[in-house]
Amino acid sequence: MAYTDALRNAINIAQSVAKQNSHGEVGPPHMLWAVLHNDVGLASLLASIGKDVGFLREWAEIKMEGLPRTPRVPENPAADAKMRKVMEMADLVQMQLGKDFTDPLCVLAALLKPGIAFTVDELKAIDLTQKEVLDAGVNENKVQTAVGTEKTKTLNPTEPKPSSGGGDALYKYCTNKTALALEGKLDPIIGRDRETRMVAEILGRRTKPNVIIVGEPGVGKTALVDGFALLIAAKKVPPHLQEAQLFELDLGALVAGASYKGEVEERLKGILKGVKQFGRAILFVDELHVLLDPQGSVGTGASQLLKPELARGEITMIGATTN
Repeated sequence: MAYTDALRNAINIAQSVAKQNSHGEVGPPHMLWAVLHNDVGLASLLASIGKDVGFLREWAEIKMEGLPRTPRVPENPAADAKMRKVMEMADLVQMQLGKDFTDPLCVLAALLKPGIAFTVDELKAIDLTQKEVLDAGVNENKVQTAVGTEKTKTLNPTEPKPSSGGGDALYKYCTNKTALALEGKLDPIIGRDRETRMVAEILGRRTKPNVIIVGEPGVGKTALVDGFALLIAAKKVPPHLQEAQLFELDLGALVAGASYKGEVEERLKGILKGVKQFGRAILFVDELHVLLDPQGSVGTGASQLLKPELARGEITMIGATTN
């Protein structure tokens, strides 16, 4: 079967996700999460037609949780029965679209065909249909425009684009929350004026202007950061923060598909380099303990990279974690 490099990359990501979740085979939820990975390129296409990629990823993760786990996971998990049917359907979609090779878009269309990977009732839970994907796939210019935009978009026309040295990694593994706030895609926060004021005060310190938000799950730690991004967008923060850009690190994207030792650290280096190219940028890490856990998927490299940067004051961070 003739696959594009992007699809082969998605397959590798799906296998990595299956292994991380102790699943012995690659199923449709793993592949759905993989084709939505920033490295594959479909996320920008879906965003261009108004789809919530974050919700789609979460839905795939929920489906993964229902899969059986195994104590002995093979090095390269094979496709399960449903996934084999999906790939057969993807080859038919490839011919339908007149493509030379089967690509991630063909696989996504196959995943969304009712009765192949998911039931009709399951697919009703997501705001994405096979027809929408096929319609977008017919227009190749739309695909190319979306992919190109993801790599070059900036906060606003007056904000200089990061140079190629670190911008790609920053936009690949992070979400610009200030840009989302400007576009009206973040919900307002109510009753947290004291906390947002404390965040602004800490970020204004001359030394170690870094914030840690601690609280039980569900109390609104991430919502507090969203609210702060809205304040930045509305210029309702001190002058030194009014031009700041707030990026949220996507830990799942950072780790997924890493195939060799040290690859996660290389990606993190690229992110830090991209952050430092802006006059004032803040890096937000939700579930910070995952990034710093020496026994976790990231390992000890992340803390070793971050400590000197924080000590020198070259980057500013907001972290959120539980008690």
